[in-house]
Amino acid sequence: MNKNTAPGLIDINNMFFWTLLYRVVAVVLVIVTLPIRDTLPLWMIESFHRIAYPLLIYNIALLVFHKRTSAFLLRHPGALFADLFIAIAIIQIGGGWRSSYFGYTFSTIILFTIFKGKRWTYISTVALSVAALIKDPSGDLPSMKVFFVSNLDMRMGAALIYVTAGLILGYFSTLLQRLEILSRSKIEETRKLTALEEKNRLALELHDGAKQMVNAMLFKTNPLMKKIKTSRDEIADELRWLWRGMNYLHSDLNQVMDTLKIQDNTDKAAFNILAIIKEEVRIAEVITGFSWNIRSDSHNIFFPLKYKLPLRRFLSESLMNAWKHSGETIGNIYLKFMDNPVSLVVSDEGKGFVFKDIERSETTGLNSLKHRAKELNGDLSIETAPDKGCKVVLTLPLRIGSKKLP
Repeated sequence: MNKNTAPGLIDINNMFFWTLLYRVVAVVLVIVTLPIRDTLPLWMIESFHRIAYPLLIYNIALLVFHKRTSAFLLRHPGALFADLFIAIAIIQIGGGWRSSYFGYTFSTIILFTIFKGKRWTYISTVALSVAALIKDPSGDLPSMKVFFVSNLDMRMGAALIYVTAGLILGYFSTLLQRLEILSRSKIEETRKLTALEEKNRLALELHDGAKQMVNAMLFKTNPLMKKIKTSRDEIADELRWLWRGMNYLHSDLNQVMDTLKIQDNTDKAAFNILAIIKEEVRIAEVITGFSWNIRSDSHNIFFPLKYKLPLRRFLSESLMNAWKHSGETIGNIYLKFMDNPVSLVVSDEGKGFVFKDIERSETTGLNSLKHRAKELNGDLSIETAPDKGCKVVLTLPLRIGSKKLP
């Protein structure tokens, strides 16, 4: 049996349809029968509620005892009470509560608990319904007489009241159930979206860190393979570079993994931006041989610690792009402080390029710079033209000294 399907009448995935259909049919029969009750044969009236009532109780038993719906029933008892009110309305038409119906209900529930999910449950339900048609029930159940009256007109009024109460409760329980499932679907949709965003973030982290280092190592390994039969000193220098590169790669991966761990990213801790710039420049110079001139209007500019990795990634991408595309061997970094905000300028006097062409192609490098600027709550601008070099400007909403981003 499909795990999403309850035994018997109810498919969990279509519970709205089946419960609503059952209630509507029951109510329609009640309303149609009330005005013409006196003209109908007694056997027809009794047969109607003898069939309807055991099946309705069986429906309720499925809701009560089926493990996948019991949790829902506890949260929304209106569904059960709606069916009970409709059951009482049906019995009102029949003229009172018969003791045999109590027996039918009890037997159905017992058989359901014993043969839950098996074909005997279906057989027992059919047998009980057939018995309700054949057997002539007798005797009222005294304890239930409080729900019923003997006068026919009053019974009709009571039936209408019970039907109305059942419809109201059924409507609100169905509405609550729909809202609950809608909420679950929204949560699932949010979870999938969050997972997708996390995958994109991981891909970007690997591109800006580990992939950059691996590319540089491959770039340096190719000439090493050509020199392997020439100078031992040159080979030793290249091996030392590869050793430093692997250490950097190991350190970078550790930092990425640390940022992915659950931690308290408060703004209490801060880092010195100039110190991070010098550290990234030192690493880039070792890897590429590209030199950088650093200027700063202040040595006391801080930023919350949780933004340290995005700033390192921004610097790494900018420095690597200058090395790969400028055709020069030297660049400039200027940490500019003019009251507020602070500007970080990375520039070279190399070949430059047509910015619109790069922007249209949506290169990974440009997308990475835009993403990092957004993470830093900063504004990014790029000034470049063929043979005019390239200037990357990141404007940060910072303050000097111990004051940090609001």
